[in-house]
Amino acid sequence: MNATEPNPEHGAKTVADRWTSLILLAALGLGLVRFVRLGQWSLWLDEALTLADCLHGDIWSYDNPLGYWVVKACLSLQEGRPDEFSLRLAAALAGFLVIPLTAWAFAPVLGKRGSAIAALFLACSAWELYWSQTARFYTMAQCLGLLGGGLLLRGIRSDSLIQTGLGLLATVGACLTHLSAGFLAAAWIAVPWLLHFIGLGQRGTARRDGGGKSGLVLLLIGAAGAVLAAGNLAEAWALWQAKKGGASAAHLVLTTGFYLSPWLGAATLVGSFAVLRQRKPQQMLLLGLCVAGISAAVVASLFARVSAQYVFVFLPWLAALAAVPVAEWGRTESHSRATSWIAPAYVALIVLPSLSTMALYMTVRKGERPQWREAYQYVFEERGGDDLILGMEAPVGEYYLSPRATDLRNQSHLIYFDSWRATAPQRWGRFGRKLWFVLNIEQLEDWDADDRERLLATLRSECRLVKVFPLTVESRDLSVWVYVREA
Repeated sequence: MNATEPNPEHGAKTVADRWTSLILLAALGLGLVRFVRLGQWSLWLDEALTLADCLHGDIWSYDNPLGYWVVKACLSLQEGRPDEFSLRLAAALAGFLVIPLTAWAFAPVLGKRGSAIAALFLACSAWELYWSQTARFYTMAQCLGLLGGGLLLRGIRSDSLIQTGLGLLATVGACLTHLSAGFLAAAWIAVPWLLHFIGLGQRGTARRDGGGKSGLVLLLIGAAGAVLAAGNLAEAWALWQAKKGGASAAHLVLTTGFYLSPWLGAATLVGSFAVLRQRKPQQMLLLGLCVAGISAAVVASLFARVSAQYVFVFLPWLAALAAVPVAEWGRTESHSRATSWIAPAYVALIVLPSLSTMALYMTVRKGERPQWREAYQYVFEERGGDDLILGMEAPVGEYYLSPRATDLRNQSHLIYFDSWRATAPQRWGRFGRKLWFVLNIEQLEDWDADDRERLLATLRSECRLVKVFPLTVESRDLSVWVYVREA
């Protein structure tokens, strides 16, 4: 070819790179939505407990000290009692960083175009948005899990001990932000070698399927770490079983499917079948990690209540699987003009419904939070000086009823009212004082049947409904009801 003659392959590559950049730019732009209305939604129970434990607990004695340390560092940036925005800032920052980390982590597996599409799928996930706007630690676990995963993928591919070691360190760090990352860490210990031994890796190239020295280091160090941590893990598991009854694998599967969304879930299945058909080594590793980790969570759900958030750490990995069918998009040797519309249509079928769900989240669904703030502020304005308040999610009530309170596990402005304290109306009703009830009816489903019927009978016969803060999200009733019983 003459030096002055244009190179069509170079032109196609330039166009492809431009599309990759635009996709990643769109993902990062959507990521900024994490900071929109960050402080507008009411706190809910776990967020109030995050505040209380950060400021009044020994964070290094918790199972996830690194998560608490990051949140506490963000809280120190604000004088006075932290507001909702500052409480959620750490989670939002981590939720934003997850997007470029996804594009980076999966580039060796999917290429730059495919990993950018995975980042876009993640950026427009309402589930990802929710936990990015919640003062908990799940997006931090995702960040470190992706950092560790990206290093491990590269370490196994190049048989690099340094990258493998750093990846393992980051993955352990993810477990220190939230124990649910342990499902991912355990999968990393077993899956690379399992694929190697059953012959689903790249034959004759041990370094690419986990059989090299980096894979051996990963297996040995990971197994040794698991043995050393076995005592603490057993103690944490026993405590979890005691606190979380109602074991049900169906609950985990159904809640995960609901929050993952039908379109992204279907795309993940399509991508998984594509991986099984192509059998590329690192794509098989990607699928194996998801199957092993989520299967372990399903097994755990047979013994204790495990909800969707405990497999949330796998969401970027599932988005990567969903991007597998279009990872080759833009390569002229793989797609003709006649089929060039298929990949954009595939991406649009996932992105457009996801964007509509995000719009609903930001508007009529009110962040998918019960309006505890509005309810407790209403009671604060209407109550008399001698009235008693019985409230669900009492730490949240304490936050809104007492403008300076931070030790929210100890309430002085209301009485905690939940399934463990179902007899509170009878005990406090003897004093002849006006009683306010602030509750979410859906939470009564977890109560003992007799206690639930007794309370409902009391509300019907002795109390007056004075205010409802309605909110329905799909099949969930997140409305907050305010009843009053006169003295």
